[in-house]
Amino acid sequence: MQETKRVLPQKKFAVEDWPIMDADVRFEARKIVDAARVPLEDLTANWIMKNGVLRFEPLRFRMAKGDVTANIEIDSNS
Repeated sequence: MQETKRVLPQKKFAVEDWPIMDADVRFEARKIVDAARVPLEDLTANWIMKNGVLRFEPLRFRMAKGDVTANIEIDSNS
C-alpha cells in the first residue's frame, strides 16, 4: 500500500469479505473534501458491520448549505 496524506487507506472494500468482519465504528470530522472538491462538514457516522450487513445509524453531515441525516443498511447476503 502506498503512503498517502489521507486518513483512510486506498484499499477496496470487497463485499465478499463482509461476512468475515464485525465492526462498530464512530467517526466525526469537521470537514472532508472528496475528489470532486465538494466539502462535507460536521460529519458524524456510526458504522456497524455484523453478519454481512453494513449499517450507518445515523449518518449526518452538512453539504451545500443543507443538512443530511440518513440511516442506511446494505446487506451483502441478498
